[in-house]
Amino acid sequence: MGQNLPGRPFTDVLGEIENGAMLHDLTEAVYSMVAQVTDVRKPGKMTLVLDFVPTGRETVNIDATLKVKEPEHDRPSTTFFVGKDFGLHRDDPSQDRLPLRTVVDDDREPITVAE
Repeated sequence: MGQNLPGRPFTDVLGEIENGAMLHDLTEAVYSMVAQVTDVRKPGKMTLVLDFVPTGRETVNIDATLKVKEPEHDRPSTTFFVGKDFGLHRDDPSQDRLPLRTVVDDDREPITVAE
């Protein structure tokens, strides 16, 4: 590839693919990607594929495909106990439950203990 290439800069051509819709989508995807990787603090990936198809004498079609893989937040895991019947339980089915009860809040004054 030489230093003095003929023709317009490719960025100009990119702006005309799909009458500018691809450049608009690409720009939107870049800003969305930057926001997502900043928020999630994981890498993302964007791939622009351009297929050049000869259509006849001195013409080509350019078909563009944009693939975006933004990072996602990790989903939390949930621990379950497996029962004898292989059922899933949040509480250990082999352990007795404590007899917990709700404490009623009353309006009594605090008790002061002498030192």
